[in-house]
Amino acid sequence: MTLGSAIAKLCDFLFAGQTCPKQQLLRVPLAALVWKPHAGLVISVTGNLFRVRNKAVGGRAVRELQNAGLDAIGHTLDQGDDASIDRFIAWVRDQTDGIDVLINNAGVWLEEHDSSSPSVLGADPNAVTNTLRINTLGPWLLNRKLHVLVRDNGRIVNVSSQMASLAKMQSNYFGYRASKASINVLSKLLATELAHRGIMVNAVDPGWVRTDMGGPHAERSVKQGANSLLWAATLEPGGPSSDFYRDSKPPDW
Repeated sequence: MTLGSAIAKLCDFLFAGQTCPKQQLLRVPLAALVWKPHAGLVISVTGNLFRVRNKAVGGRAVRELQNAGLDAIGHTLDQGDDASIDRFIAWVRDQTDGIDVLINNAGVWLEEHDSSSPSVLGADPNAVTNTLRINTLGPWLLNRKLHVLVRDNGRIVNVSSQMASLAKMQSNYFGYRASKASINVLSKLLATELAHRGIMVNAVDPGWVRTDMGGPHAERSVKQGANSLLWAATLEPGGPSSDFYRDSKPPDW
């Protein structure tokens, strides 16, 4: 299996695994899924924080990828915890001397998922604080320590959202919007700092996808949403970097 086809399977898995019924919101360790063929190594930090899962989340997720034909291994990771990140990095160093693609897909949406979500002045402080901690500070902490393992000309993909677009910003979902807008800022700054190594860093909006989070009326299938991640994860050396993309094109943001 080629690196590209493995990433395609992994991207499909990321979206197929996301659910978010409000009554099921749990804070669980993130599952770091690693595909390690001879051709390269892909690490995907996929939270699945919206799905009720027990401590075997990592093992079960890895088995699903193995059943899809990937040579996958896994290790638990809480990207909001420095000690957990350090343990994870030590484990990665034992597995490989470099990462080809890092996909940051972990995140939560802790605000009400309907049109009555409070405005910025009425937002719940705990929901906003926890959303920013997990969605923004988590990826920053992980990238800060893991970038040294990303190979020259590698790719870092930070999953963002159309809700991060300042040009289309509305008044509700303050915590989620702010966290994803911050992901765009993180991606742009990180791309500048890693440009001398040829590492391409992009924020990607997969669109409104028909997961349990997006709902049955969302405009895109799981496959369509995964395609945007696949594009950014398989860029050739010298490809675009430091921007916010949807369908391989920068939207108005």
